[in-house]
Amino acid sequence: MSKATVDVSVNARIVCAQRRGRINRPQFSLIGALITLSLVLSGCAGTGSAWVESKLRPAEGEPLGWLVASIGVKYEPGDSAPFQHNAISFKAQDSDARGSVSLRLSDLTAENTADLDLVADGIWLHASSVALKPGKYRLSGGYMVTDVGTFRQAVSAADDFSFPFEVRDGHVTYLGSYVAHTLTGENRLGMTIRAGAYFVISDQHERDLGFVYTREEAPPKNAPVLLAVPQFSEPAGGLFISADAR
Repeated sequence: MSKATVDVSVNARIVCAQRRGRINRPQFSLIGALITLSLVLSGCAGTGSAWVESKLRPAEGEPLGWLVASIGVKYEPGDSAPFQHNAISFKAQDSDARGSVSLRLSDLTAENTADLDLVADGIWLHASSVALKPGKYRLSGGYMVTDVGTFRQAVSAADDFSFPFEVRDGHVTYLGSYVAHTLTGENRLGMTIRAGAYFVISDQHERDLGFVYTREEAPPKNAPVLLAVPQFSEPAGGLFISADAR
């Protein structure tokens, strides 16, 4: 099966999920000028980052485990530009918050790739490791957002999406590699436009662990690794699908 045929098949399934109400549709609004101005003034560059709610961070001497995953975008010359901000979010199983942990990839341009772990074969990607208190967690969502001041486009996972996993003391839990692919469509003038996006999930634990082991706050290399990569044969939450299902 050709790549073009595969891409059309995935696109059709994502669109069908949207029409059945299983995906939060792209949303547009004329807001965000102040947010964009603050980003410009701060001189932010393309980067990958991780954010953790303070109550989930283990104190010195407390039991801890590690969450490892990567987030990236698929982009080649001629493609529709990737979304400006891309993120996946996690939270404690018993938490009502929308997200307690997030991995982000933002402000990507050809000139801002120095902080990325991989720029090859059309993939721009950053891997992260996060120290967490042991316990039950879940992948709770994801989003892609572009905000240019007077125009904002956003795509997010369905509110009821959830994938459970566990972080164990002294262990590394690997959640997979999440690469954003952009959907395209046509406007009323027949112009090709960015119509949405979705994350393709794959198991790249050897590659991603190799990236995180080079960092100062990396998990020890002898820590046991638990593979907890989601397997979705159909669009999950309208935003996630496994690479094997494409």
